[in-house]
Amino acid sequence: MQRKPTKRKRKLFKRYPVNQCALYKVGSIKKICQLIGIKKSNLNSILKNPLQYREFVNKESFDHFSLKTSKTRQIQEPTGNLKKIHERILYLLEPVELPNYSHAAVKKRSYRSNAENQGNGA
Repeated sequence: MQRKPTKRKRKLFKRYPVNQCALYKVGSIKKICQLIGIKKSNLNSILKNPLQYREFVNKESFDHFSLKTSKTRQIQEPTGNLKKIHERILYLLEPVELPNYSHAAVKKRSYRSNAENQGNGA
């Protein structure tokens, strides 16, 4: 039986510029390991382990509300320690302010708003 992924509520962070992010201009693996809170030897063993992802197929489905059909997709979900590393990196990156030109996966912005901005700038 497959377990349904649980959605965690994300805290609302105070936004800050990218140059204030802990990951900004990190130049070494050692520094990244310190920020993530993991030893370099553990990081190497985690990254070399091929079983760090749970693979499954997301079946094709039809949404009766939007009348759209979603395609079948191969999903690779990180597990265990790799998932914890992903979550820590997300925690560090999430409060970073997004630039005005960024439109993908940003609330109240879309490919349409991107196209509108492209049309106004030319």
